[in-house]
Amino acid sequence: MNSNIAADMTNEITRQFASSLGGVPHYIYAPAIVKSRELKESILQEDSIRVVMEEIDHCDIAFVGIGELSSVSTIYEQKYLDSDYLNYLHGNNAVGDICLHVFDKTGNFIEENVEHFSIGLDRAQLLNIPNVVAIAGGAEKVNAIIGALRTGAVDVLITDSITAHMISSEI
Repeated sequence: MNSNIAADMTNEITRQFASSLGGVPHYIYAPAIVKSRELKESILQEDSIRVVMEEIDHCDIAFVGIGELSSVSTIYEQKYLDSDYLNYLHGNNAVGDICLHVFDKTGNFIEENVEHFSIGLDRAQLLNIPNVVAIAGGAEKVNAIIGALRTGAVDVLITDSITAHMISSEI
């Protein structure tokens, strides 16, 4: 899928979801991952980005996805990570990510991950949000979902019954 179409869909889903809950959506118009820490810091200083990032500290609830790290995953297909880095993550038993914070199946975050160069909430912000609702499903995501639940970052999981059954048989 074209990344512009995916971004438009994500923004529209976010807008509709926020509207349904009486909330106000806030968007970060920046690449998900940049090539250097310096570029990341520069982008985070932009007023439109900085304001949204400051709002995260006042978040009561966050809705997040759980990504998996196979060669057909969004994170790979959108070329967020190259194959060498994916190999590094797989070598460290990484199974998934939440907001580009990569973790293994036991719920440990992989220290050497893309958070240093990703534009979005940092791990401390994620862990400080009182109610994190993760939405994910499908057999291909079972290990990632289990790892995500074990990180302590997820408070509620929304999934389908088949995935729920697969997860419950693994835990």
